[in-house]
Amino acid sequence: MSSAERVSLAEKKASELWRFIGSLAQTHGNNQIVNATDRLSSQIGRSYAAHAFFDFQQAILYMELAKLTALWDRPDLGKFSIPTVIALIDEPKVLRILYRRRLFERLELERVFRRNHREEFAFEELQQHCHVIRVGAIEAARRSYRKQLRIGMGVGRAVMESKRLLSIRDFRDRYIAHNLDADDPGIAARPYTAPKFGQERRLLMTTCRVTDALNGVIRGAGFQFESLLGDGKRNAGYLWDGCRFTAIQ
Repeated sequence: MSSAERVSLAEKKASELWRFIGSLAQTHGNNQIVNATDRLSSQIGRSYAAHAFFDFQQAILYMELAKLTALWDRPDLGKFSIPTVIALIDEPKVLRILYRRRLFERLELERVFRRNHREEFAFEELQQHCHVIRVGAIEAARRSYRKQLRIGMGVGRAVMESKRLLSIRDFRDRYIAHNLDADDPGIAARPYTAPKFGQERRLLMTTCRVTDALNGVIRGAGFQFESLLGDGKRNAGYLWDGCRFTAIQ
């Protein structure tokens, strides 16, 4: 695959990652109410209905874990996982293309200034202003690109090797998708460390940061993932705050 093809495919997959994070944020918002508060469970109490509600709680939690770990599945051109995106851009020529594109976008500031102010300044004065803008643009491009690359690829690789991801993914493979992985029938024989409470939220936040940084490196765009998570929580509140269970048996 050529470098240009790698860039084009990475752009598509980075965009898909961003959209999937939006879906994951909404699932997380539902979980924050269904499993992390007693807003609904306090209405159920000891009853036959409690068995069905417990199953519902597990389904919502397992859905979030399945979505979250899917974002870290091993590289596969048929998927849009974070390791796939990292593998696509992990080539010197590709990284140079992405950096030059970032630089070109930043230098547009100089071209706009020159076009809008060429009648206001003498030639030498205009050149001085444009030089200051150009130097600042180059430094800003270099600084932002390196930071996003450090988070997107550096932190991303660290997560791929982390015990946190391994334990949550092992939980998924053993208890959520244990009948679906035909490539690994001996999973039950592997050593297993159960995930700790709260690890899934820390992994979610790191996943958002890495996805945001990769979108910055590849597409020159980012998203306010804190706002995205807040929207998911708000939307879930609009649904569940008005929910009332009646005639529970």
